[in-house]
Amino acid sequence: MLATIEQRRLEKHLLPTVILARARAQSCAAFTRGFHGTLILLVRVDDLQSDLRTGLDESTAEVPAPSQTRDRIAFSTALDPEEVHGTPSTPPEPFDHLELRKRLLGTSYFALPIKKREVGAKPFAGKVSVGRARNNDIVLRHPTVSKMHAWFEIDAGRVFVGDARSKNRTWIGTELVRVGELSLAPPGSELRFGRVAALLVSADALWRAAIDDDR
Repeated sequence: MLATIEQRRLEKHLLPTVILARARAQSCAAFTRGFHGTLILLVRVDDLQSDLRTGLDESTAEVPAPSQTRDRIAFSTALDPEEVHGTPSTPPEPFDHLELRKRLLGTSYFALPIKKREVGAKPFAGKVSVGRARNNDIVLRHPTVSKMHAWFEIDAGRVFVGDARSKNRTWIGTELVRVGELSLAPPGSELRFGRVAALLVSADALWRAAIDDDR
């Protein structure tokens, strides 16, 4: 098991807290079954008081409700002037649970399964929508994320990403997701929606990262 100080860091950094509680209470097989074969999007959250965190909480709510905090995001999408996406010259290698654990110990991530919300989301058949608007399946309340920014599609267990003509674009590692095309996003991929960074992981890898199981 992880050392006490690392356990406390995981409790702070892996959100929502129910995910870590489930991992500790279940075997790897049971934890994985609970996600029904769905991959998990880990959204990086640098500020736990941000609109981004609020939107992610809303994404997991069973019944949609008006936000209790004042919305600080402008109506229009903010243009990201720095164009920092994709600057590495070599695409990063897909990472394993050991690298994932290192990242979870370093900063906060919010876990969301790649699936349709049961209520309150866009009725796109076969598409899991991602965007700033609250009626997306995955809500990313950040000024550089378009209202409808991107979407996921799942085919035979594989996850593909499409870009919905977003203002600040969608990236898988250093690969730009081109409008009108679907790009494969295998487990271990690093994704970016505008300035919002995320990791795509399997439930198995997340369990092993949280429990410190190297088997």
